[in-house]
Amino acid sequence: MSCWSICELQYMIDYYKELGPSKVAKYLGRDPNSVSSMAGVLGIRRDREPEYSEEDEQFLRKNWGKMTVKAIARRLKRSDASVETKAKKLKLGPIYNPGYFTQNEIEKITGINHQSLKKYIDQGLLKATRSKSEKGGRKQVSPKELERFLSENPDKWDSRKSKDVIKAIRKKELEYEKTKVRRTEGAIDRKVPEIIRDRFIEFVVQVAMDASDRIADSRKDPEWFRQKLVQDQSRFPREFIRWTPEEDALLRKLYKENKLTYKEIGERLGRSAGAVNNRLARIIIWDEQSSLKKAK
Repeated sequence: MSCWSICELQYMIDYYKELGPSKVAKYLGRDPNSVSSMAGVLGIRRDREPEYSEEDEQFLRKNWGKMTVKAIARRLKRSDASVETKAKKLKLGPIYNPGYFTQNEIEKITGINHQSLKKYIDQGLLKATRSKSEKGGRKQVSPKELERFLSENPDKWDSRKSKDVIKAIRKKELEYEKTKVRRTEGAIDRKVPEIIRDRFIEFVVQVAMDASDRIADSRKDPEWFRQKLVQDQSRFPREFIRWTPEEDALLRKLYKENKLTYKEIGERLGRSAGAVNNRLARIIIWDEQSSLKKAK
C-alpha cells in the first residue's frame, strides 16, 4: 500500500468521526482496516452512539416492518447496523411482514410454478406488495389476497398439486397476531417484574402460538375449495402420473387409426389434450431415433 499523502491525512482528520472507516476507505480507495489503523495512529476515535431511550425503543417496535431500516436509522439518528442490532436484541423478527406469504411459500403450497406466479403478479391478477428491506424489498402477498386469487381463478392452479393450502393460509393469518405479541414486549417489560420477565414473555408467546395452531387446525375448508377439489379430482384422473408402456402402445394405436381428436384420445386415457400432444411428440421422436439406429 502506498504512503499516505497530506491530503488523505487531512481528510481523515476532517471526516473520519462523521463517516466511519468504510465510507472513508471507499472515498480514498484504501482498505477499511488500513483506514482504521491510521485513525488509531492519528488518535481519532468515533463518538460512541448513546444508549437507546425508551422512546427510541417504542418507535423501533412500532415501525419495524413498516419503515425501511434506513428510514428508521435516519429518524433515530443512528447507523443502519445499530438499528438492526437493536431490533435483533428486542427480538422483533425479520423486517418483512411474517403475516404475508413470500413467492417461494406460495409456490410450495399451491404448486404454481415460478414463471406462472410471476406472470400473475405482473398482470395484477395477484396483488403483491414489497417488504421494507433496503434493496427494493421482496414481494409478499397477504393471506386474504391469496385466498381471493385462488377462489376467483380456479383455472390458474390445480388443487392436486397443492399442499394444505387452506391450512397454510389460516396459519399465516394468525402468524401476524403472534408477531404482535412479540412486538408488545415493551409494554410487558414495564409491568412485569424483571426477575420473571423473560419467562413471562415466553409463556405469553407460546400460549398465543398454541391457540393459533388449534384454531387453524379446527377451521373447515371453505365451500369454493371443496368444489375445486371435486372438480380437479374428476377431470383427467391420470394427470401427473407417469405414462406406462401399455398407455404408450394404446396411444400409438389410436393415433395411427386417425379417428379421434387429441381431446377424445385424452378422455380415453384419462389425460388432457395437451398431455396427449406432448407424449405423442416424444413417441414420434423415439420411433424415429429407433428407426435410424436399425438402419445403421
